[in-house]
Amino acid sequence: MMSDVLMSDFKCSLFAISAHLYFWQKTTGVDETPVNNIIPATLLWWVGRLFLVLMFVLHFSFALKLYFENRAARPKSYAVENSVQATISSRIMALSGTIILLYVIGHLLHFTLGVILPEYSELQDALGRPDVYSMVVKGFQVTPVAVFYIVALLLLWSHLSHGISSIFQSLGV
Repeated sequence: MMSDVLMSDFKCSLFAISAHLYFWQKTTGVDETPVNNIIPATLLWWVGRLFLVLMFVLHFSFALKLYFENRAARPKSYAVENSVQATISSRIMALSGTIILLYVIGHLLHFTLGVILPEYSELQDALGRPDVYSMVVKGFQVTPVAVFYIVALLLLWSHLSHGISSIFQSLGV
């Protein structure tokens, strides 16, 4: 689907811009980017977050549409389920997508809202900013948190590998 390709392109563009600004800040040692002189950083963060939520809603709606199209194409199940060509990633797309959603919610509760392990959300660096590095180190010392992140990232890899290969297959590449 062309809309999935465009959505992936938007996500990659947003990631590239975010990574560029991050590395610009790290290499120059300046907290302000040239963009901050025009648009406040807080506004940029919220615009980015709203954009990602919109992309998630579009992604989820396309996944549901594809699910129902597949069901309509074959309303009756196969007598024998023997899929030779389907990869494990393609078979667990719904499961991996659900766990990735839980991962994103948990990640926001952990690092953005400070609901999970709230005692670490109060940590600050020398400049008085939230100390994300210490939050990550201390959070990953809690075994269930570390295991959940590792499992979620493995499923994210599986989900993305199937999605990216499907994009190229749909485009005929």
